[in-house]
This record gives sequence, C-alpha cells and structure tokens, in this order.
Amino acid sequence: MVETIQKGRLAHVPLKFIVMGQNPREFFDDAEQEELDRSVAQKGVMTPILLRELGTDQYELVAGERRYRAAVKAFGMDADIPASIYEMDDAEALLSATVENVVRADMSPAEESRAAAKLLAYCGGDREEVAKRMGLSPETIDKRLALMNASDLVLSALTRRKIKLGHAELLAAASKSTQDNVLTKIMALPVLPTVAELKANLARVARSLAAACFDKQDCTTCPHNSDTQQAMFSESIDAGNCTNGECYTAKTEAVLTLKKDSLKETYPRVEIVRLGDNFSVIKLVVEGTKGVGDEQAAACRTCANFGAAISAVPGKEGNVYENQCFDTGCNTRMVAKQLKAVAAAATAEKPDPKAAGKPAAKAPAKAASRAKPSAVTAGVVTFRKKVWRDALRADLQPNPRRCIELMIALALANTSREVQSSEIDKSQVAGLSGKSVQADLQALMAADGKSITSTVASLSVTMLDHISDDQVKQILKAFEVDLSKTFSIDAEYLKLLTKVEIDAVAKEVGLEKAYGAGFSKLMSGKKDDAIKAIMAVQGFNFHVVPAQLNYL
Repeated sequence: MVETIQKGRLAHVPLKFIVMGQNPREFFDDAEQEELDRSVAQKGVMTPILLRELGTDQYELVAGERRYRAAVKAFGMDADIPASIYEMDDAEALLSATVENVVRADMSPAEESRAAAKLLAYCGGDREEVAKRMGLSPETIDKRLALMNASDLVLSALTRRKIKLGHAELLAAASKSTQDNVLTKIMALPVLPTVAELKANLARVARSLAAACFDKQDCTTCPHNSDTQQAMFSESIDAGNCTNGECYTAKTEAVLTLKKDSLKETYPRVEIVRLGDNFSVIKLVVEGTKGVGDEQAAACRTCANFGAAISAVPGKEGNVYENQCFDTGCNTRMVAKQLKAVAAAATAEKPDPKAAGKPAAKAPAKAASRAKPSAVTAGVVTFRKKVWRDALRADLQPNPRRCIELMIALALANTSREVQSSEIDKSQVAGLSGKSVQADLQALMAADGKSITSTVASLSVTMLDHISDDQVKQILKAFEVDLSKTFSIDAEYLKLLTKVEIDAVAKEVGLEKAYGAGFSKLMSGKKDDAIKAIMAVQGFNFHVVPAQLNYL
C-alpha cells in the first residue's frame, strides 16, 4: 500500500511552467466550467492546485485541472496560480490525483469505477482501504469495480451524462458487443428509455440458465450471470439468467454438436432442429391414426431419413428425440396407405347381408408389395450398386441368349454407343481388334461358337457399367434375378449401417431370433462388437437380402 504523502510547500507558480498530468477526470461539464470561469475571473483561484516538481521550473499538474483552465482563460499563461508542490513518483501522483478528484469533484460513476480500479492496484487489493481513500462505502466500491465490465462506449456515455448509472449497470451485464449494439440503438431513439424499460427489454433476450444444456459450473461466478449481477449492481434483471447471448449460444452449440456426433453410430440421420423446423421432422408411429404399420415401420428404420432430432429450441436445448422421420411427405403417404389398408381389411371382414347363403367370391390373387425404405444412405447406395451388378453378371455369364437380349434392349436405348472398344474383352476371338469392321467380321466368322458366346457375354457385362441404377433395376426385374445367389450378409455390409439399421435388418431377416436372448443388450453396446457377435451366429443362412438392398 502506498504511504500517505506528506504535505509539501505552498507557492505561486507561473501557469506557463505547468504541464498536464494523469487526471482521472475524463469529462468536464461545460455549464459547471463556465460558472467556475466566472468565479475565477472575479475572485481568482482561492484553493491551491496540486503539483509535483519535475525539475527546474517544470511542474506536473496532479489535481485542479478545472481551476487551471479557468485561470488560463481569465489571466493568460504568464499569470501565477497558487499551488501545493510535492515530491512524488508516478504512482503517488496518480493516487493523489484520484483521491483529490474524488473528494473535490463531482465525478461520474464511470470515472469513479476507473479510479477505484487504479487505487485497488496501488493499495494491494485492499478494498476497504480504497473505500476509505475515496470516501465511499465498501458496497459502493464493489459496485464501481463491477462497472468495469462495461464497454468503453457505455462508460463514456455514463461519464458524459448521456445515460444513467442504472442503464450502465444493466448494460454491463451483457457482452461488450451487445452493450455497444444496444447503446447505439437506445441513443438513437427520440427519448432515452427509462432504466425500468431497458431492464424489461434486456430480460426478454436473457437466456434461462435453468434450461441450459451445458455445464453451468463456470456460470456461478460469471459477471453475465444475473445472480452475480444482483450482488454487484443496484439494477439487474431477474435471477437465474445469462445476459451474454454469444457465450450461451457457443456453449449450447458445442453440446448440441457433441450429442449429434455421439448419435451418428446409432442413427442414419441426426439433425439439430431449430426454430422454424417444425414441419421438417415427425415421430415415426407404428399404430393408430398416425401409424405406418409394423411392416413399414421396420422398413423405415433402415431409411436414410430415419433418426434422431436434437432440439436447439430455447427452453428445450439439448433434448434428444429418437425414432424420428425427416421425410414428412413420405410419412404422410405411408400413414394414408396404412389407414386405407386397415379400412379395406375391416370391410372384407364385414359380412354382406345381400350375399347371405351364397359362396363368397374369391378375390384375384395379388403379389404382396414388400415394404421398403424411401431412401438409403450414400454408403448403402454404393454397396447396392455393386450387389445388383454382381448378381446380373453372374446371371448373364452362362446364358448367351439372355446376353443377346440385353444387348438388343440396351442398343435400342442408345446405351451401346457409350461402350468403348478398349473395354471389351477381345481375347476369345483371334484377330478381333476393333480397328476395322471388315477384319473383325472376318475374325468373328472364323471363330467357333464358344468363342463368340464368351465375347457376347463380355460385351453385355461391360455394358452394365454404362447404364443407370434404374436401368439395372429394370433388367433385374425382367430377368427375375435372385440376389441371394451372389449376396450374403457379411461384416462389410453391416459396417455400412448404423446400430438402429443393423437392429432393423436383423429383425427383418431373422437374425435376431437366430441369435437368441440378449440381442437387445448386444445392440446397446458397441457396433463393432455387435457385428462380430452377429456374424458368429451358427446355423443361420446369411444368403438373405434385406429390403434396403432389394430391387423389388
């Protein structure tokens, strides 16, 4: 703590020998200065200013800047002014200037806050000593020091009497960027809002800490916590709120992102749902007037648009809503389809009074329409392309007539012109080069039937790489290709799926039943462990095709 400065000597010092020092005052009221100017011009300077000696005929003004200004204006730089001169270092000069201004001048709370902060440093953190030197209560000192949370613009506006202390205390609770933004807006209004009006407006944008989804341990001592603000300021918003929207949002987004990442292994789609996303997601329901039915629900769980929603809606941040459908249009269609099927079944079961005694007419048999997902993930799409083409290649290779049929159909669809000569296997026919039509025809006419058949098969298989997935699907349907002859469920396929997809596929193809008790517990663990356990099931025929891979 700085020792109290001993009194110095009194003297009249020429104004031209005085230089400005570290005055904590930033603002001088024009009306008050004019009044002092008149008094000094009439009576002179009655109270000595405070100087410190710098050297021969050089003095630094420590306190009394308003009196100094008035004297210069009234008498000019060659006049003298009464002064108390002390020997002091920079720290002592600043301390003396602060104390002198607090005692003699009507400093604004903003100036007092800066003065208190400087004094606190010089007094070794002793707040009671600062309160004593400034002639303020310890409680007021605490409030002034808390006011240092205010931005420079807010403190400047308070110093210049543009806003009241209550305004500054309310603004100081927000982040500095928010303070400046709000201050600019209220200063532009025709009439400055009252402290109560500003308080009400800030309360509307404050964020409830009780509803926060992040760890609030650091919030307990944060100056933006309204609980802390109530202890620091006379004016603050209701308890339990955060007034730093930027920090609140950043912490919330970090939690939402972590939750989203943690669910990616479980669901095909995980989204953070925000205000305005009301109609982008709907809960998947199995039964009732909003249900899609058991079979469709099972297929939906392997859909790329099935998953979990994480709420970013104020008051519900961080809430996780599972078993959600992100294709609301498809959901609506599937619900309507299920309601129609239920109604048709009910009508079929109801006896017709007019048909009493007559044998019931048999309805024509219909092929069962297998429920399937409306979309699959990108990984499954790529995998499915390979499954479909592998099945077609295996089906075409031993069937020359089918190869010719396919080539004719694709030629009619203009697909054959996309096949390059370099892609075709020409090794089965001697002399076949693709450089001369005449030479190639002669080579083909000289070749045996087996060589021709092999070349045709190679050409038809090559053409598969130049057609769309939809065309592949049409070919599979036309030839009624059995995918299970070439496909079997394996670890490569299961690793492409999320846990909820694996669970749905296992239920669909009978793997859950084959595994036996404990399947639910297995699926609640790690995905890799579940895949290993599933692939180790004994006696199960893995040559079965899930709906998400089927072309039907």
